[in-house]
Formats: sequence, structure tokens, C-alpha cells
Amino acid sequence: MEHVGYHGTAAAFATFSEDMLGSAADRSANGALGVWLFTERDYADRYAVGAKGRTLKVTSSGTKAIRIDMSQMRRDHQSAEMSDDPIAWFRRLRAELIMNGYGRIDVVEKDDAVDMSVLLDIGTIISIDDVTH
Repeated sequence: MEHVGYHGTAAAFATFSEDMLGSAADRSANGALGVWLFTERDYADRYAVGAKGRTLKVTSSGTKAIRIDMSQMRRDHQSAEMSDDPIAWFRRLRAELIMNGYGRIDVVEKDDAVDMSVLLDIGTIISIDDVTH
């Protein structure tokens, strides 16, 4: 089963790479976890700002997902921020999850719906389509 999500970006690039994860200076260190995807395109559009801004539809192969709620995501973020190197903290978490067979984190909202996901294993990306207006 494939997973589809939308990624909004202000950067110009052709493909995702390991080196990019956590590299956006204006974003949170949790960008080092993987590629953040929204279920709904309009949320991703909010991040597609500036002259190079665009929204990408990312399709990946089915991967085992771990489900966490927003409070867990906030606790992880607080733990990372208290460490000496928040980006390294998230990279270690990502590596541990991948080692345990997870390819994606699904962030569950109050109504048990998944509004966003983090694609941990970018090697599972099948296609990236620019869907910018």
C-alpha cells in the first residue's frame, strides 16, 4: 500500500536527500527526523513561500508506521531541545526507529485522524510531483 502526503517548501531542490534532513535554518530541529508530510495539501501550501516556494506530492511505498500523538511529539521536542545538539538527538531517534523496522511516524490528532506524517526512510519515495498552483 502506498502512502501519499504533501510537502511545502521554500527551497528549490529536485529530490530529498539525507543531507537535507534538519538543514533548514528557519525550522525546528525535528526536521532531522525525515520528510514532513501533510495529509491535506492546503496545510503544505502554507510552507510553499517565497519565489522558489512550491508544494510537492510525495508518494512512498508502504512502510511500517509508528503512531504517536501530538503530546508525545511535544515531549520529544522538549527532550531534544534540552540536549547539547537537538539535531543529533532527532537523528539518533530516526536511526533507532528505522533500525526497529519503522519507515514512517504518523502524528495522530485528538480525533484519531492522522494529519501529518514524517517519512523516516526517504529510500521508500516512489515519486515526487510538483503540484504548485
